[in-house]
Amino acid sequence: MLRGFVSADPSFRDRYTQLEISALEIEHGDEWLPVRGKLVLKVPHYPEFEYGDSLLVTGLLETPPVLDDFSYKEYLASRGVHSLMRRAQVTALGERRGSGLIRWMYGQKKVLRGVIESILPNPDAGLLSGILLGLGHTLPDYLAEAFRNAGLTHIIVISGFNISLVSQAAMLVARRSLHRWLALGVSLCAIALYAFFVGLSAPVLRAALMGCLFILGLLAGRRSHPLTSLAAASLVMTAWNPLTVWSVSFQLSFASTLALILIEPALARRAYAWMTGAGGTGWASSWIRGVRDVFLATLAAQMATLPIIWYHFSQVSVVSLLANALVLPAQPPIMILGGIAAALGRVWLPAGRLAGWLVWPLLRYTIVIVQGLGELPLASLRVPSIGAGVVWAFYGLLCVVFLPGRRGKLGSGGRSLKAQPPLIKFGIPALGLVALLTWVAVLSLPDGKLHVYFLDIGQGDAILMRTPDGHTILVDGGPDPLLLTSRLGQVLPFWQRRIDLVVATHADQDHLAGLIPVIERYDVTHVIESPFMGEGALSNHWHQVLASTGTNLILCHRGMQVTLGEDLTLHLLHPSANAVHIAETDDNRNSIVLMAVAGRCRVLLTADIDALAEQELLYLGQPLSATLLKVAHHGSRSSTSTAFLDVVNPQLAVISVGEDNSFGHPDKGVLDRLEAVECQVFRTDLHGTVEFITDGQTCWVKSARTWR
Repeated sequence: MLRGFVSADPSFRDRYTQLEISALEIEHGDEWLPVRGKLVLKVPHYPEFEYGDSLLVTGLLETPPVLDDFSYKEYLASRGVHSLMRRAQVTALGERRGSGLIRWMYGQKKVLRGVIESILPNPDAGLLSGILLGLGHTLPDYLAEAFRNAGLTHIIVISGFNISLVSQAAMLVARRSLHRWLALGVSLCAIALYAFFVGLSAPVLRAALMGCLFILGLLAGRRSHPLTSLAAASLVMTAWNPLTVWSVSFQLSFASTLALILIEPALARRAYAWMTGAGGTGWASSWIRGVRDVFLATLAAQMATLPIIWYHFSQVSVVSLLANALVLPAQPPIMILGGIAAALGRVWLPAGRLAGWLVWPLLRYTIVIVQGLGELPLASLRVPSIGAGVVWAFYGLLCVVFLPGRRGKLGSGGRSLKAQPPLIKFGIPALGLVALLTWVAVLSLPDGKLHVYFLDIGQGDAILMRTPDGHTILVDGGPDPLLLTSRLGQVLPFWQRRIDLVVATHADQDHLAGLIPVIERYDVTHVIESPFMGEGALSNHWHQVLASTGTNLILCHRGMQVTLGEDLTLHLLHPSANAVHIAETDDNRNSIVLMAVAGRCRVLLTADIDALAEQELLYLGQPLSATLLKVAHHGSRSSTSTAFLDVVNPQLAVISVGEDNSFGHPDKGVLDRLEAVECQVFRTDLHGTVEFITDGQTCWVKSARTWR
């Protein structure tokens, strides 16, 4: 048992939150002894903790492991953390410690992230938060994995471009009213403040130090020398914390920057020489200027970072060069337009949302490219491990190939590109963007059909309905708040911030946890919940959020009907409001059961009810016949009995289940029973998000693989 405080911004993951704790005292017998050091541990998402919260912690202290392909021990050591705690139990002590300035900084980052999530849907908001604020774990796991496979994780971390943009913006504003030297001082302060604000990770600190050295050189009347600046920045970082040299992020940042200084110019000279040897010089100079920043810079950085990635992760991206060439040109306007949208949204949210329309197509383009390439079967390959000797040999070869020779300019005789009129340079892209947004808006309008999306959110339930006239209903939210909001952002129109009805069937984490940020970020009109939600930490936090947002809460009861427009009616079949004979601790059995009726098509949503609840529905003679059945409890053996299926007689069934889950869902017996009634089964672990569409007469099912 020990006492300490949260010493870093909590890291919100898919099913847990990781806390970094600075220990102050540890229990030894009957006394408390002072200690120093940091540890990391996992806690549930709720209740939430913040930087500076004092905690009483119990659990098993361990040394971080060294895995086969990654040293978690060295990674944590570079952050000053040397222990981790398993099976942690945490109690808040109600005190605040740490730096007030750091607490304010984390608070402002949280506010800005909230602004970004208010003006943009996820996962676009998560991507912009990573690019602008340097926040980690803002993307759902499947998308973060696609970024890794595509070799594009570097665009969601703060880089030299961010620092350069901040410096230039500060300089532009300051020069209007200050002397040049004072303006340079303002720019220097802006770099330091931005680096401190986003967090002094290795790439940020390296870029900030190089930026500061550049400005100090201008103040001293000296020209900047990039190679010297990189060496000086690295010297300062490793002198302050020698363990920085073992940080993978530092190694990658150093190698890529060194490649841009040394290898990229050499590649450009060789490309120019090859082209001029093949004929003319003018077109060669123009071509080199056009592709240098994208293709050649990417190639140089890939060559320099390949040995590090191979050494640490035994994994190589095959599509990295293509992915970078397609995505990198969109990143500067994303930073500029995204920064403007966030700033406007901080002042006046409607203005931020309007500006967000301009950056959203670029963010969604980036995500589409990353998913398309990163999810290819051979996008990333596992390769045999290599030793440090091979890494150094590779860098020696790079030195031999690229460092000899003198630097020279690219053909000065080449014709220059003629400056384009502003109408051509900015007007045509602006018109194209307006046309794109118009078509996206038109295609997102209601089409007169009911759409029911069984969202792929892992081991849990989340069902979104869009009625023929545009109303939205969300039933449950799955276990991962970030993943749910990302799925919603991919299905709903990008401007939509309203959900008419949310239904919380019961208080299990795999149904309720994802709904909490929906209440916080969307304008939710009504919430229906089971009368048996319990008193746990998750349920209590849920009700606190409902109370703080003023959302209208309705307790369900058997026989309740909800009509949305003229085309959809929801019938609540279970539980009864006075079902005292059912143990309140069994929240699965008390789950809400819904029948959605649209014309001749009926969709039965059974949440996590078991065979006893099914028997009660049969005994009461509830109208259970349905076109589509959402199989109860992810296909658990305790549900979906033969008698229940005989009455429901579904043509289609959807099982919402996580891939390779530890529960063995869905049960083979359930699948056999569904096959016996000739029901076609879709599974989110195999088909991804499953979309059921009906006009009230005919039904279609759309999944990642099939139209039926």
